[in-house]
Amino acid sequence: MTEQMVVVAALVCDEEGKILVSRRKEESFQGGRWEFPGGRVEIMEKPEDALKREMKEELDVKVDVGNIFSIDSHTYTIYDGSLRHVILLTYECRIKAGELKALGCSEFRWAYPDGLNVLDFVDADRRLVKKLVQ
Repeated sequence: MTEQMVVVAALVCDEEGKILVSRRKEESFQGGRWEFPGGRVEIMEKPEDALKREMKEELDVKVDVGNIFSIDSHTYTIYDGSLRHVILLTYECRIKAGELKALGCSEFRWAYPDGLNVLDFVDADRRLVKKLVQ
């Protein structure tokens, strides 16, 4: 049986064109790998609201959620051998309040687009990295 879920991610750029990325905690699925911050959309939750919630939980910031930047999908084989199909909605975002803190991740950093491809990203985010590097 294939589990399906919708996941949201934030594409946050600073004034210099660097992009915000975060690293998953070691104990999580694909732990230690890099990703664009965000997370799972809960039942009856709007994707934009999920992204606002996730950014507060993971990085302690409030964001304005803008236009959708990309829609991708990926199927993972998880620990027990079952499949998880992820629909990934990436939105352009801007930090409007708060100071970044690694609460729900092990660390975060700002990287120029051409520096993203040296980081070990989770599989679902690799298409987005390719789009940003080109």
